[in-house]
Amino acid sequence: MSSLERPFSLRERAALLLVLASWSSNYLAVQFDANELPVWAALSLRFSLIATVLAHFHFADYPL
Repeated sequence: MSSLERPFSLRERAALLLVLASWSSNYLAVQFDANELPVWAALSLRFSLIATVLAHFHFADYPL
């Protein structure tokens, strides 16, 4: 059986659901930001959140 014919495993379905949920929450965050916050505050908040998430992957190999 090739990889195209087998059904998704539970782990693959969970990963797909996580990606879809993060994409949809991004649209909700943009809508909230556009209505409630100034542009500079919304950009700095989103960039700092992204930097925090990416820093985990960057420094994961370096013990503190």
